Amino acid sequence: MSIHSYIRLPNRSVTISEARKLIDDYQQSLRKTGEQLNYPYNERAFPYTIHEPDNLGNGEWLYLSSNDPDYHLIRIGIGEEPSMGMNGSLMPYIEISLERNSTFADKGKANELAKYMAKKLQGELQLFNGRRMLFHK
Repeated sequence: MSIHSYIRLPNRSVTISEARKLIDDYQQSLRKTGEQLNYPYNERAFPYTIHEPDNLGNGEWLYLSSNDPDYHLIRIGIGEEPSMGMNGSLMPYIEISLERNSTFADKGKANELAKYMAKKLQGELQLFNGRRMLFHK
């Protein structure tokens, strides 16, 4: 059974390419931190490679996989859900999923990435444990 975290975006839409760009920006900031520390920080702070599967048809998922035995897989997708308002509009979200064989280390890295993305997008983050963090103004 997989567990999920959501970044809900009440004031904007999002595409899978925007999510990919946010992950690339996150990696770049970690790389810069490593340069300042003169340490390969990016390899330890984000030990994943990004895969975009082309066999799913719609291309709405990214897979972050790792060769490190302490880490396994994080899955990131986008979608829309009905909003709480009466107007019947749809609210876009980013879903961050951990599979059954994902590790606690994956969960920690997924939480860090989700917080970064929610802050940049000014969204509402629902963590894996159900708690919410609001980053919108």
